[in-house]
Amino acid sequence: MDRWKNMDEAMQKDQERLEVMATRYACGKKNFGGAAYNIINMDYENSPEGRYLKEKDVDTKVRSLMRSKNIDSRSNVGFNVINGLQRLSVDVPVHPYYNPDGSANHMNERKHLVKNGSMVMSPHRGFVGP
Repeated sequence: MDRWKNMDEAMQKDQERLEVMATRYACGKKNFGGAAYNIINMDYENSPEGRYLKEKDVDTKVRSLMRSKNIDSRSNVGFNVINGLQRLSVDVPVHPYYNPDGSANHMNERKHLVKNGSMVMSPHRGFVGP
């Protein structure tokens, strides 16, 4: 009788170990991708992991656009020096955390330039600077 009881306990222990390995280490999950993204149709899965991954990707894209806009505004003037036309700026989408009110798109250019000590020529106002 003890032998059968020990065998049942060992089988139960093995079953619990397999369940823990399947949930914790993703062992035994065949035909499932490692990320919540389908590379065939290039879309996120409709799951909590897919929504989390999509949110993180959008955050990364917004932060990269804000860096691009910052570098562009600090290193370029507001017009093309070759043909004299206004340059197009980098548009940053509204984001609840990184760009909540779209302030990156509507910066006061003069205030931003004066704050950084830049001295540039504006085609409309003449000299802009400190």
